[in-house]
Amino acid sequence: MTKNFKFIFVIFFAFFNVIVTRPLPAQTVRSLTLEEAIAIARKKSVRMQTLYENLKSARENLTAAKGQFRTNAHLNLSTPEFRQQVSEIPVPNGLPVYNTTGIFRYRANLTINQPLPTNGFFSLRSNLFQERVSTYGLLNQNTFRRKDFYTSVSLQFQQPLFTLNTLKIGLKKARLNFNTAKLRYRSETADMVYNVTQSFYNLYRAERLLQIAREEVKERQDAYTLAQNKFKAGLIPEVEAMQLDVNLAQSKNGRMVAEGNRQRLSDSFKQLIGLPLNEPIQVIPNLTYKEIKISLQDALKRALKNRPEIQEQKIQVELAKIHVKEVASQSEIKGMFSAYYNLTGISDPSMPFSSQPYDLFQSSLTDLQARPRNKGVSFTLSVPLWDWGVNRAEVNSAKAALKTVKLNQKDQEVSIRRQIRALVGRVQEALDRLKILDKNRAVARKSFRISLSRFENGEIISQELARVQDQLSQAEVNYLSAFITYKLAIADLERSTLHNYETEE
Repeated sequence: MTKNFKFIFVIFFAFFNVIVTRPLPAQTVRSLTLEEAIAIARKKSVRMQTLYENLKSARENLTAAKGQFRTNAHLNLSTPEFRQQVSEIPVPNGLPVYNTTGIFRYRANLTINQPLPTNGFFSLRSNLFQERVSTYGLLNQNTFRRKDFYTSVSLQFQQPLFTLNTLKIGLKKARLNFNTAKLRYRSETADMVYNVTQSFYNLYRAERLLQIAREEVKERQDAYTLAQNKFKAGLIPEVEAMQLDVNLAQSKNGRMVAEGNRQRLSDSFKQLIGLPLNEPIQVIPNLTYKEIKISLQDALKRALKNRPEIQEQKIQVELAKIHVKEVASQSEIKGMFSAYYNLTGISDPSMPFSSQPYDLFQSSLTDLQARPRNKGVSFTLSVPLWDWGVNRAEVNSAKAALKTVKLNQKDQEVSIRRQIRALVGRVQEALDRLKILDKNRAVARKSFRISLSRFENGEIISQELARVQDQLSQAEVNYLSAFITYKLAIADLERSTLHNYETEE
């Protein structure tokens, strides 16, 4: 029995060990081009989602402002309303008495409003309610009851005079704010494209530096192995072999630093475009470049035409003008013209308590037709006399703010001109440097191949080979930096002019 138990335990342990130690399938590395990264960022990045919600909010505010000009209706219902309480009833030339009164009511109010472009409105109102009232008489110890039905239909008109049309002002401000939101969305989208481009190439730089560091480790490992063989054969002194060992250790440390930097930039890039941090990725850039001839005048023309900041400053000027009008209107004469026409009917109070609602309603309609109409007209004026200069100071403050916005508008145009001039020069400088470093890289590669052959033949020592290796690595790094600088200079110019110079779109 013991032997069988041991045998079963061994089999179970072996099976469990196979299951637990079985390697998990490797997670697929996602390859991304720059265009794919930008497309993902447009949909998933937190910044773009926030901008979209801001644009959506401005669009809904504009829709609401337009809706202020349209007919609206409100229905209020009380089904039911009940109240019973002790009330004090004054008695002429006597002491008050206390009776218990009660009310049970069903009410419906319908209001239909039609705003007018002149900032006034027409309002049609209907009020219907049935109520049961009761009073407990203390003197005769009896409860009196009655049913009433109330019907009312009224038409009202109201029109502000001698003042700002707040309805139109509100619509204009909503349109300007929506246009501002659209311009900011466009500007921020261009910034997002540039930021993704910059982060994309920074990540590629880190990946390329890691690759260079790994290649350097491999090359120095080969050189160290060769030096060890030469040392054992007595062809080089021990100090040269030891120096290559130190160089190899330094290269391995550089590789570890490059791996850490690559991981940090990868996480930052994934957060920027909205990918999970645990998703492995690699970037695949287009390493070809073409010489782009850029006209300064053409770039300036495109920037002044397309830059959202120019249009946004114009909108800010319009909003500032509106604010001046709003502040100034506070001290102006204001008028209000109002008129109403009302039909009201009340059911016959002598109808028995057992009367049905329909009979009560018909009685109220009969009374409505016979009862004199309620009507009225009024015209009121509000005339400010003095406020110790408060409004004048507020108007001057608003005008100063308007002047500030206009000054900012002019300065914005100058800043854009200066920025474009600098960017065009930066593109040309980056292109010239890229050409030079491309040639320098080719020379460094050829020089390393010659030096490696000479070292194998014993013509140079290890320190000389290490120096040439460092020159090659530095040439590769310098070329990569120049390539990225050129690409980012183009991207920055495209962001600043909202024109794609590589595709001419």
